[in-house]
Amino acid sequence: MGYFNTEGYITSDRKLHYVMEYDIDHDTETKEPKLVLDGTLAEDGKTIEGEWKQAEPDAADTMDWLKMEGVQEGTFKVVKRTRE
Repeated sequence: MGYFNTEGYITSDRKLHYVMEYDIDHDTETKEPKLVLDGTLAEDGKTIEGEWKQAEPDAADTMDWLKMEGVQEGTFKVVKRTRE
């Protein structure tokens, strides 16, 4: 799905901040989605839950590139898979 830059961190109080900024067409004049996730790492060390938003106002109509047409924010839950 094109190119993107990511950055993020988890703080000592288990707060997560993650940014995924897309550059689908390599054109700085075009505004693409910028997803910002803020969540909390659970005590189990395997589950992160939180909220996300599309943070680039000029890219609101480009979420269809990510198969998320019309969606600008929501919640998420990620669970690390345990392999046996």
